Amino acid sequence: MNFNRKVIECGAVATLMVALTMSNGPQTIPTVAKEVTETKTVTQEILFSSSYSAQPVELKEKIVETAATETTQKNIAGTTKVGVLAHLETGSTVNDKQAAEKKKSSGKEKKEKQKQKEEKPSPWDNKVMAKVDEYTNIRAEQNAESELLGKLYKGSAGEIIEAGDEWTKIRSGSVEGYVKNDFLAFGKDAETLANEQCELIATVNTTTLNVRKESKEDAQIVGQAAEGETLSVADKNDKWVTVNYKDETAYVSADFVNVEQKVGQAVSIEEERELERQKAEEEKAKKEEEAKNSSDVAMLAAIIQCEAGSECYEGKVAVGAVVMNRLRNGYAGSVEGVITQPGQFTPVASGAFASVLASGASGDCYSAALEAYTGTDNVGGATSFRRASSGYGGQVIGNHVFF
Repeated sequence: MNFNRKVIECGAVATLMVALTMSNGPQTIPTVAKEVTETKTVTQEILFSSSYSAQPVELKEKIVETAATETTQKNIAGTTKVGVLAHLETGSTVNDKQAAEKKKSSGKEKKEKQKQKEEKPSPWDNKVMAKVDEYTNIRAEQNAESELLGKLYKGSAGEIIEAGDEWTKIRSGSVEGYVKNDFLAFGKDAETLANEQCELIATVNTTTLNVRKESKEDAQIVGQAAEGETLSVADKNDKWVTVNYKDETAYVSADFVNVEQKVGQAVSIEEERELERQKAEEEKAKKEEEAKNSSDVAMLAAIIQCEAGSECYEGKVAVGAVVMNRLRNGYAGSVEGVITQPGQFTPVASGAFASVLASGASGDCYSAALEAYTGTDNVGGATSFRRASSGYGGQVIGNHVFF
């Protein structure tokens, strides 16, 4: 900006204003000239003052215009100069005050934002965690004698429905009921407990994700994870997630996984019973699979065929159960030991047992042996059997009595 030009423009404004003033009363040309001269003098003095030089461009323009206008309006050059120079001297002070106020306002805004951040509701404000070593009971009413609805295991959380002094009503999974406060962690304590007990899981959200040895894009690829696959998280930042991959520390891009905390839920009594049933079936299937190649099952099937080959299937299982009950009661240390005990099973002494064992028992006898071997006991713990016509008392199945 050319401030000398600005001064000239201000002088022109002053001249115009003087001319307008003349229309309100008699003026002479010398008087007008004098006023214009005074205007230029004041603006020039201001223009070259040290205080003026230190001002921002916007303030300089305003000061020059003020000087020209006030000189003409008042027609008192000295007074105007003093007033404008005084305004000039206080300009930096005004700017300083404005800067201070702005800084103060900025600091206040930061404090307000920090306060809002601190006061931001936590997702755990209305949740609880089980504060137990194993589990705590969820009951229908606020007393320990009421109906048991389910269990809240270690590492599991619930939503607060109704908080009380001694009991809190929660909802977790399919269960809704009361839990003793002594066994619950609330709010921040619940969040801390969850972070300690609950694993972070990264779920792959792209078709195929490279797993790398280091946290950089050109690092060695140690494997690939398919969409939906989960990985245990050790640490994470905005770009990389540290995971456990095949028992080794590895890295995946944070853009292609969803990281969540694996928090457990309550288990209802019905669900627990179903889980126990499934577990028992799995264990039985496992035992049967192991038993298929077991010499014990082969020997058990052989003795069943020798003693009950013509009996119904339940009768076959019953003979096998007697052998297994003897084993459990310490008759001998193995299935073979029980079967070959002197004076116990006639087919052993006659050689029939060895013959069947060598050729292999029938399918029915083998199935009955598997069932008895894996835990089925349809004779109530009986350890002996005779022909039903023998006169012995006990449970009769087919042509045998078991006692």
